[in-house]
Amino acid sequence: MLDLVSVIMPAYNAEKYIAESIESVIAQTYTNWELIVVDDGSTDGTAGIVKNYSSIDNRIKYIYQPNQQMGKARNTGLKNCNGTLVAFLDSDDIWVPGKLEIQVASIINQQVDLVFSNGYVFSESVDQVEYEYKTLCGEIFGKLAQRELMRHNFIPIPSVLAFKSAIVEVGGFNEDISIHNVADYQLWLKLLLGGFRFFGLEDKLFFYRKHNSQSSHSDPYSFEAVLNMYENQLEVPAFMKKEVNRAKLIWASNWYKVYGINKESAKILLKKMNQYPFLKLYVAFIRVSMLFLGVKYSLKAVNRVSLFLSKS
Repeated sequence: MLDLVSVIMPAYNAEKYIAESIESVIAQTYTNWELIVVDDGSTDGTAGIVKNYSSIDNRIKYIYQPNQQMGKARNTGLKNCNGTLVAFLDSDDIWVPGKLEIQVASIINQQVDLVFSNGYVFSESVDQVEYEYKTLCGEIFGKLAQRELMRHNFIPIPSVLAFKSAIVEVGGFNEDISIHNVADYQLWLKLLLGGFRFFGLEDKLFFYRKHNSQSSHSDPYSFEAVLNMYENQLEVPAFMKKEVNRAKLIWASNWYKVYGINKESAKILLKKMNQYPFLKLYVAFIRVSMLFLGVKYSLKAVNRVSLFLSKS
């Protein structure tokens, strides 16, 4: 018998896009699934839309909870699902029809604990893709993989299919509000550090929607959530402490490269970075670069440092 896949979909004021997301689950060629929609305190028409679908298709279940953010909503879904395998789809993203069929076969054939894939990024219509969302392919396991994941999150959550038992074993999603928009990233790290095996597929299996109201680690100041995670919310072996410090510098460098593009935003970002003792020397270096070289050339200096850190 085919494994039951539990699809967990957190939703908050999602009436604009959630029907498209649900339809992409219904359209799956792999039909042994259940969809758990966790309404995280919506005040719009989200509940009515989901309940309408659940009245038509008994594989779709609706759960309401007071607003407690993504980590809690996903954990609520995990506690109320019945599948051996779990997948995650946010209420504004879309899957291609063969997503589950391809990944169920892959996770069994590759004998791994989690699979993920490439995908697409779009705004309004899947017919107007802005660019491809490229990840890593092949087996992801061991110290080199752990180091690579620490330096950047290459696993998009709508692409993931995993064994529920593995996620439960490492404690599920972190519910701390300070890191709520990087809780998925922390979960992947906990799994890899816990010895679980991943596999990246070349297939493009999802459409990630970009819009103003979404909450994700692409937010310009969510590097604080990443740094807080590394400082307070992630246990790593003693021999990897040096690698963690390097990863934090790389994250800080990458945020500065993206969001330090003018003097005003650079000052705001540097002020936030300076709150972290381990970044004070690095902040001083950037400020000196800005003073003598200007913002444009300070970005080039930071880029060289980031490249050096990434290759070493």
